[in-house]
Amino acid sequence: MKQARKRILAIDDDAGIRSLLSHVLRRAGYEVALAVDGAEGLRSIEAHAPDLVLCDLHMPVMDGFAMLEFVRSKRSTAAVPFILLTAMDDRRNVLRGLRLGVDDFLGKPVRPEALVESVREALDKRRRVDPWTAPWR
Repeated sequence: MKQARKRILAIDDDAGIRSLLSHVLRRAGYEVALAVDGAEGLRSIEAHAPDLVLCDLHMPVMDGFAMLEFVRSKRSTAAVPFILLTAMDDRRNVLRGLRLGVDDFLGKPVRPEALVESVREALDKRRRVDPWTAPWR
């Protein structure tokens, strides 16, 4: 039986980054949906139930932390792997993301091989614990 391709939602306000993410992930065999900001990302999450969310940390309308909190707050999406993209290497942001349950951080500019590896790892280690009792709750 053929396994369905995993659906990745990539949210970034930079068109060039969205294009890169889409190209690299599609070449790696994933189905990719794109969103330009947090509001569009929320609509896409609710409409298309992605297998993983890849989200820019700093965006207008809703930042990556707010997106992560939204995803973790709903029973239907709490276990969805979530990767934050950021150009800033700020320890406070990393710690906050870890407390909120982020699966990984990727620095910008994104290296294609690091992107694919991070996505594969996050999908492979899908949470084996009940997300409602996970440490970040």
